[in-house]
Amino acid sequence: MRNLDDLNFLLVDPKTACAWDLYVTREAALEVQLLRDDNELDNHVVVDWEEYKAIERAHYLTGPHTTTKEQYQDMLECLPPFNWSRSGVIESFIMSEFTTGTITNQFAKMGGHCISQAIDYSDKSTWINEDSFRLAAANDAANQTGVNSHRISGG
Repeated sequence: MRNLDDLNFLLVDPKTACAWDLYVTREAALEVQLLRDDNELDNHVVVDWEEYKAIERAHYLTGPHTTTKEQYQDMLECLPPFNWSRSGVIESFIMSEFTTGTITNQFAKMGGHCISQAIDYSDKSTWINEDSFRLAAANDAANQTGVNSHRISGG
């Protein structure tokens, strides 16, 4: 019987970061993809775990955006927060519900401004800091003009 450690490859849709299934070999994943006759897996690629984690980060870790004070308060009160703290002029917390793996959302307020962004809880370089407030304003302006927002690479 195989265990999870034997499953090193995934069929993944790179646009959505959704994994179809896990496989022991790259060849086994390709065979499943080729044998499907409904075209459901045509946009999928075969990747290993490291490649999959990179696809997930690229998909989920978008730059910060402005939120309202009401949204900030609602998120603070809906679940027990992680790392609710004040550092200098920034008060922030991290959602205790995770999107996938170590990806979750962080909310912060500085003065009268509130922002949020998806972060990798295990990588503090993706967490909100003072520069995130300037970037949120730039992202919001870019989104209003149809320009793609900045993505965080972290790590």
